[in-house]
Amino acid sequence: MNDIKDTALFFEDLKKLRIDKNIELNEIATRTKINLEYLELLESGDYTFLPHIYIRLFIKAYAIEIGAEINEVLQQLDHFMDKQTPAEELPNTNKEEENDSLEDFQDSMQISSLNNHYTSLVKVVILFLIVFFGIWVIRQIAKDGSESIAVELQQTLIPKEPKITDTELNANFRFIDTEESLSLESPYKLSISANNETWYEIQTDLGNLTSSIITPENDLSIQFNEYLFLRIERSQDVSVSLNEKLLDLNKFSHPADIIYDGEARQLTIRSYTPL
Repeated sequence: MNDIKDTALFFEDLKKLRIDKNIELNEIATRTKINLEYLELLESGDYTFLPHIYIRLFIKAYAIEIGAEINEVLQQLDHFMDKQTPAEELPNTNKEEENDSLEDFQDSMQISSLNNHYTSLVKVVILFLIVFFGIWVIRQIAKDGSESIAVELQQTLIPKEPKITDTELNANFRFIDTEESLSLESPYKLSISANNETWYEIQTDLGNLTSSIITPENDLSIQFNEYLFLRIERSQDVSVSLNEKLLDLNKFSHPADIIYDGEARQLTIRSYTPL
């Protein structure tokens, strides 16, 4: 973000950049559908009026409109709010606990061997069963957790670098927004199926921003409670349903954004076409 200095009061530089570019706040409110009062609070540095995830989404949309560097703005926001930028890594299974348990078992065997043989044998057997059962429980928990994730998402999400950035879209595409009032009941269920391997980016109120690939063999199914942002590489390659309602996407070989605000019951489909 060349026009914005690296300062704790970065929001003042954002406002100055907007004014220098002669962009009115009400213009940004009209294009982004963000309440004008919220935009004024963003520029004043008051980020307490909504949860952090919404502040990030709003300030990202604001930064796009004024031509600021998105990643730098989000990093400055997180630093200002004393939060770390979200990491997109799934947890790995930890095997150290199992190794520590086996070492404890071996130590216990050596200590027990100094006691009466019969008593020691009984204690060793009991200890062995406890350790074995503990390891089995740990593995079952890990297995059940993996299966529950697989059932919910119906695929293993492998985080990937963003393939389509806001900067690229702003430079090479124009967009048309189609809005619809959609009265659905929370929790919401998003389902995506693909005809061809397609990149997507998704963020909800329940999770961090994730970039990955959906394939014809693996459908995506995920739940959220309040807010959804979904970007797809090619709208012609996917079918998207919200609470089993099939969304009417323009079938283009270009990107599209799907935004659902559960509080306002508002669905926005943004279709991109090359300049």
